[in-house]
Amino acid sequence: MRKTILSRLLLYACALVAFLPLRAACAQLLPVYGNYGMPGHRGGGTPTGEFPKDFAAPAIDSLDELFKQHDQAYWAAELVGGAKEREFKCEGDRRLIDGLSGLLQISVSEWEHRPPNAAKALAFATGALAGFRAKVRSLCGREGAR
Repeated sequence: MRKTILSRLLLYACALVAFLPLRAACAQLLPVYGNYGMPGHRGGGTPTGEFPKDFAAPAIDSLDELFKQHDQAYWAAELVGGAKEREFKCEGDRRLIDGLSGLLQISVSEWEHRPPNAAKALAFATGALAGFRAKVRSLCGREGAR
């Protein structure tokens, strides 16, 4: 139980990190899921904060596909930039929260693309949901934490 709480706190703290060297350090401390699940791990790349242009790495399952879509939303938000960037990132976070909630409400056997390790997928999805809800509440306003 204590390890789970610590992991969730680390995930939340790292989700808030904008300074790239610290984000890279966080990414090495926290678990990574598939090709897209963790800050800086976009398409299996290094935790540099750089996005691949084509997102060619395949998602390993339905959970990783949600993280891929989230990374694509962040990439699009950064292209827009300016005052709209944060708004678009918050919307990407909200869509991820909705997707995670949906996956966690059904059996893993019902996922469109089943995970290679169901226990790991469920644990990561649960932690990510808690982390992103907290992130959205603090950075995007309370109405965003579904």
